[in-house]
Amino acid sequence: MRRAGKLQNNKGVPVPNVKGLYQVVVDTRGTDYYYAVGLTTLYYNSTGFVGYADWWNFDHKAWGTRTFWGEVATRYGSSLFGQPFMVIYGVTPPENTIPKN
Repeated sequence: MRRAGKLQNNKGVPVPNVKGLYQVVVDTRGTDYYYAVGLTTLYYNSTGFVGYADWWNFDHKAWGTRTFWGEVATRYGSSLFGQPFMVIYGVTPPENTIPKN
């Protein structure tokens, strides 16, 4: 069964050199977003969530780190042609400071 997650923006940390902007890393495991997003970074300020950044790289992990089928899908994706890339939306810090998680 999949569940919708609830985000707690009091778990974030300030973004260095960007006043009033905070970041929280979100693991979507167990939600409907897992196969599309996986691990991502959300950005928020006093008005709520304002940005999103995700590093798409199909990185291999040791067996057992992800679910079996999650690792199979990742390894299959990494065998296809292409280059890793950053997905950015909304208000974020400069791209060279965004963590590649």
